[in-house]
Amino acid sequence: MQALQFICDQVQDLPVTERKATFNDLLATLQQLTVERILSHDLPTDAEHDYARFSLEVRSRYLHTASIRVLHDPRYRRRSTKYPLAPFLPRSFTWIWRMHCSQGVDENQLIRTRFASYFGQLFEVTSLYLESNLDGTFEECVREALVSGNAQDLLVLCLAAGRPVEVEEMCMMVYEAGEQFRAYLDTMQTDPTPQQELRMQHDNELRQQRLLQRQQEQEQVGGNDVVDEIEEDMIPDWLIPDRYKVHKDTVLRLKLMNDLFNKGWRWFTVPKSSHPHLVNSV
Repeated sequence: MQALQFICDQVQDLPVTERKATFNDLLATLQQLTVERILSHDLPTDAEHDYARFSLEVRSRYLHTASIRVLHDPRYRRRSTKYPLAPFLPRSFTWIWRMHCSQGVDENQLIRTRFASYFGQLFEVTSLYLESNLDGTFEECVREALVSGNAQDLLVLCLAAGRPVEVEEMCMMVYEAGEQFRAYLDTMQTDPTPQQELRMQHDNELRQQRLLQRQQEQEQVGGNDVVDEIEEDMIPDWLIPDRYKVHKDTVLRLKLMNDLFNKGWRWFTVPKSSHPHLVNSV
């Protein structure tokens, strides 16, 4: 694995106090270059599968080579499965998934489908140490797609990840999140925990900062009516009720595309390592 070995060669002669930061920077650069290639317009057909295999090989080599992990962080320990330390984890790329979900159908659908295929393959459990983190991230991505109506990319994601397309169970993730949201609000209004109070304080501070910034921008262009226009923008995403509702027609479209795929219609490619037999008929 030349890329990972190159990083190790660059780091091993540095003072111990500088190794972690340099290792982080080089890994971040490697991940950035990889995803930029996935999102480029001139990527050869099916090349995203090669990049996914490369990414998984880097991650697997990192996780299963103690000398590399120690070189990155002398205090490295597999204690936190909630925030594991490893390259090419899906959580590093969820911001791209959310951005694609927010765009709706557009001229970049081919790139989005390609990214969904690459992204889905990163959910392979290359180590049990990662399993809970991968499952949590996958559920977040499923909810994001259902809420935004991104049915096609969700199907590609599931197939690439080798996960069953169980539409009703996926929708239940959204409904359960909504119930947790309402229970959280009830608790926050009646008997908030210290964490909830801190979050409310943070949201209020952020809202005031954004409000002041927008007011200053509006004053520069001579406008007066600023508060009413930006009240909605000030609401945090997690407080928007629509974030806990499945987008209209998403269930029908997802079931229809899944059924067509199971009957042999292939309008996109799936990696050889995926498992179409796991896809349940709905």
